[in-house]
Amino acid sequence: MSGARFLLLSLLLSLLLSGTVPPFALAGDSRASRAVRPIESAAPEAAATSANRAPLLHPVKRAVIVAGVNRILEAWNSGELEGRLDGSFYDRSRLVESVERIVPRDAIIRLLAVEGFETTEQKLLPGGAGDDSVGVKSTVSVTVRTQIEFDDPAAGFQRIEGVNELVLQVTERVPWEEIGNAGNEPTLPAGERDGGEEPAAPTAPERSSPMWEIRGENRFSGSQYGVGGDESSAAYRDDGGQVYDEVHLDVSRRSSPYRVLRLETHAALNSSDYRSRWNGFVPERIRLSGENGEGAIPYRFEAGDLYTEFTPRTLRRSLKGASIELQRRGGGGAKHSLLLLGGSNGRTWRKLRFADDLFSGMSYVLDTKRRGAWSFNVARNSWDASAPGAVNGEDGSQTVTSVTGAGRIAVGAHAIDVDAEAALIGGDRAPSFGGGDGAFFATVRGSGGLPFRYSLRIEEYGGAYAPRGGNVTAGRSSQSLRMNRPWRRAVTTARFEHFRDRAGSSNPIDDYVTGLSMTFRPDRFRWRKGIFSLGGYLQDRSDRTGTVDNRTVNIRAGGSGKVTARTRMGADLFVQNRDDRITDTGVTVTQIDLNAVRRTTIASFTGAVSPAIRFRWTDGDSLSGFDIRPAVRIDLSRGRHALGVRLDYLRLGGDDRTAGSVETFDAGGEYTYRSPAGDLRTSFTRIRRTPEEGSATTSYRVLTVWTLPFRFVR
Repeated sequence: MSGARFLLLSLLLSLLLSGTVPPFALAGDSRASRAVRPIESAAPEAAATSANRAPLLHPVKRAVIVAGVNRILEAWNSGELEGRLDGSFYDRSRLVESVERIVPRDAIIRLLAVEGFETTEQKLLPGGAGDDSVGVKSTVSVTVRTQIEFDDPAAGFQRIEGVNELVLQVTERVPWEEIGNAGNEPTLPAGERDGGEEPAAPTAPERSSPMWEIRGENRFSGSQYGVGGDESSAAYRDDGGQVYDEVHLDVSRRSSPYRVLRLETHAALNSSDYRSRWNGFVPERIRLSGENGEGAIPYRFEAGDLYTEFTPRTLRRSLKGASIELQRRGGGGAKHSLLLLGGSNGRTWRKLRFADDLFSGMSYVLDTKRRGAWSFNVARNSWDASAPGAVNGEDGSQTVTSVTGAGRIAVGAHAIDVDAEAALIGGDRAPSFGGGDGAFFATVRGSGGLPFRYSLRIEEYGGAYAPRGGNVTAGRSSQSLRMNRPWRRAVTTARFEHFRDRAGSSNPIDDYVTGLSMTFRPDRFRWRKGIFSLGGYLQDRSDRTGTVDNRTVNIRAGGSGKVTARTRMGADLFVQNRDDRITDTGVTVTQIDLNAVRRTTIASFTGAVSPAIRFRWTDGDSLSGFDIRPAVRIDLSRGRHALGVRLDYLRLGGDDRTAGSVETFDAGGEYTYRSPAGDLRTSFTRIRRTPEEGSATTSYRVLTVWTLPFRFVR
């Protein structure tokens, strides 16, 4: 994108959102770029800024984070990933379609370890308060070690490890005594408890004396791994004893309702090949933060591990460094925020060299009630030739600048929400697909006054637009239109999408996607609280020279509902046809999933039995087979005791064009004892893999984890 085009798009964006294009007027909720996280201030005009802000960050517990990570991995393994991705996830639909089209049919992701994590942002949910607890929405950054496993028809069993950072949104109910400090219940407006029409979230308790709180947990883990048979096909790469101890410590001091200092650390003493690449003392996360709203200009500072987000097109990643944010509330309810930061892109504190991959930048946000939300962002990155992903393998630097705007245009009863950004990059970039050093992004959403809702999304990234701090694809051009039509008990969704990769080159690749789906809850059906869905899409992918030309058709239908008061059942049908028109080959995959959940009581233990089975037929010119995967899980609990048993069998069928059939039997069980003083959990896992050709492999793991929480308040 040329500089002239960048300026023209910026001007059009400014005209649209400033209200100078009659007869529209901006009003209501606006949000673009990063959101302004209000700092509690003693200034009278800022009293409303704490309406949706927790008085003090309530760290999300490790058990909740691990459960969230496991749900995401289970969704990936079961083909239900789309339901776990936030609506703002970059290239959400393309990721799901690529998983369905490219990932091997038996591939699973196994969680090896959860490393450091931290709660980066938190809000109390308006309207979510009760007598004993309150709804809290948290953003959590967590580092996980994972392993992808699958059988390659030619190369056999494959095991690929990796370290990833996940950003989770966690919504939970938290007891009042855990919000704020010292078990003091925050004050709650009468409208919230008394059923008022305009509920607000809690505010911090008034307190004159300093308030200290120390909380956290110590977690000891000891495990024994073993492998029998062909070690190259084992689920676990290392055997023998594996031990580590980790500590999560959170220290906070509130000297007034508007002044808070907090230190959060996460470290491990490690002697496990699965827990970390380092042995001995491993500092994983450390962050010192504070807020001060007593002065004329409230400020917030952070030092250590930062999760930084200007925009997805400029800077969005974890850094190790420092930042300071200054806020001020202007006339008419306008909010000003200036954020300055600097930090290194190092993954660990061990052997960290700040100058190898250094980021710095500033982000200014103006959020108004009548004129929308605006931001101006500048992010600079300099790197050493040894840094991962160094452009051309050499030392270099680049600067990304962007302007964003968001607002609501009211046209009678119809509301149009606009969110847009224009960006420009300078400095060293990756080789381009024909030039272009700018980016443009816009979404237009409409609702109200029409029988349907719609969303239009436009993205244009020049071939040289490759910011090392962002998460966009250079040379990408896309346009997407989605329309939702709500009915009495149903919603119909249509989508029309065009993606162009290598835009600007002489041979771009184009994807055209057309999809239609419906979700409905029928009035008359013997299954209570049933929900059903039917949908599909057609994708055509080709380039100009004829080296790429294929078509994919996906159809999915399913539903679930209660068949009795204690039993819920579900079924899902998935059919995919892939046709390569250049080689005149194709493959059709048909998959049927059946599952149920039956609440039960066994010897005074209550819980659920969850059986499931998957049938999968593959019929193609280069791949064919029948797969079956029955599984059952039993979860029971009584008082402080909890039991879990799981059995999972997978048979991958093959023919003379593949490496033959493979059988995998995965069995395990666990027992947990919970008490106010801590939790003790022990589990056993055994995985046996038997290929038609070659020797069988048995892997096992025995694991014991002792968790001791602690909390001190003064």
